Amino acid sequence: MKSCLIYPGIENYRSRQKMFECLGNIVEKEFIITDHIGDKNRLLTNENERVTYIGLYEHQKLKPIFMYDTYKKMNELLCYNDIDIIHDYFYNSIISNTLHRRLHLHEHDYPKVVTSIVSRNIGWYKEIRKLEPYPSLRYSYLRGVNIFLEYISCKQADGIMVNSEEIKQDLIRYCKICPDIIRVIPNSVDTDYFRPNYVKKDQLGLNPEENILLFVGNVFRLKGIYDLFDALPKVLIKEPNTRLIIIGSIHKDELQYLSNYIKERKIESNILFLNHMSQDELIKYYSVADVFVFPSLYEGSPRSVQEAIACGCPVVATNIGGINILDENHEYISFVNIKSPDMISKKVLELIKDSNLAKAKAKKGIHHIQQEFSDKSVAGQIVEFYHHLVG
Repeated sequence: MKSCLIYPGIENYRSRQKMFECLGNIVEKEFIITDHIGDKNRLLTNENERVTYIGLYEHQKLKPIFMYDTYKKMNELLCYNDIDIIHDYFYNSIISNTLHRRLHLHEHDYPKVVTSIVSRNIGWYKEIRKLEPYPSLRYSYLRGVNIFLEYISCKQADGIMVNSEEIKQDLIRYCKICPDIIRVIPNSVDTDYFRPNYVKKDQLGLNPEENILLFVGNVFRLKGIYDLFDALPKVLIKEPNTRLIIIGSIHKDELQYLSNYIKERKIESNILFLNHMSQDELIKYYSVADVFVFPSLYEGSPRSVQEAIACGCPVVATNIGGINILDENHEYISFVNIKSPDMISKKVLELIKDSNLAKAKAKKGIHHIQQEFSDKSVAGQIVEFYHHLVG
C-alpha cells in the first residue's frame, strides 16, 4: 500500500510527525506533502526509502495557495505512483473535496480520500454561545468558517478519522455523515520523548515544599479554567502551601475577566502564569508537578493530558469522552464531573495527601500510555483503517 499525507507545518508537531513516520515504515511507501521545511537537516534525517517529504515552498504561504499547489502536486504524483490512500490532515481545507471530485473523473481505480477532523468545531460553536459573558465574536466567526470547510470535506471523503467519540457524534448529528465511514483513532504520544524527567522543583525556581498543581493549554472558559480557580481556595484551606502553574496563552478578550476573577478569590499569590515553552522545558514541569488538573468542559482529545500521564504526573480531569478514552476503566485518572469545583478539590487533596496512591496511579498511567497510545500503536490503527477503505 502507498499513501500520501497532506500536512502543512508538520515539523511543528513533533509527536504527529513521528507517528506518521512510524506509519510510513508499515506501508510500502508514504509521501508527506507539507508547505515548507524550515529545518531540512533535522526533518529529512528521518527520510528513508519508505518515507519521502515534499516541501512546496521555501517559506509559508497563504492557505488557498497551499491548497492549489497541493492539488497540482497530487496530480503529478498520481501520474507516476499507484497511490492507494490520500490522507488530508489539513482538516479545515477543501483539498479533500477537490481531490475527490477530480479523482472520480478517472475511469481507472482512484485513491481513497481520508480527511482528519481533530477539533470539535461544531460542538464547540454550540457550547461557546452558552457561556456568558463572552465578548469576542472572533472565535465564533473563525469557528464558523472551519465548520463550513469541514462540512464540505467530510461530505466528499471516503473515510473520516476523528480522535474522540464526541467528534464522531457531532459529525453524525450535525453533518448527517454515515457512521460507517468514521473511525475513532486517538492521538498518539511519543513515549520515547515524553517520559519522567527526574528534575527537582528547585531546579525550576520552585519551592520544594510547595504542592504544585499544573494546567497546560489555552486559557478560556471551555477549558473549565474558572472551575479550577473556584477549586483552588478549597485546596488551600487544607493545604495552604500549594501553587497552581498555568502554562498557555490567554486571549486578550479573556484577560480582564480572568484577572478580576482571580482577585475576587484572593488567590493571586498562589497562581503562576507561564507562556508557551519548548517541549523539553514542558516535560520538566510535567515531571515535577504533584497533580495535573484538566477540568475541561468540552474536548476532542487533549494531547496535554496524554503527555502529563506519560511523564508520570497524576491527573485529575473531567469525565468527558476525549479524556475517558485514555482510561476507560478509571484506573489511573481521577475523574470528576464537569463544572464541579468541589470534586476537583477533593480529588486533588486525595493525591496530595496520599503519595502512595499518587505513585500507583502514575505508574499505571505510564504503562497504559506506552502500551496503547504510543506512535507505533496508533500508526497501526490508522493503517488498519486504510486497508478497510481500500478493501
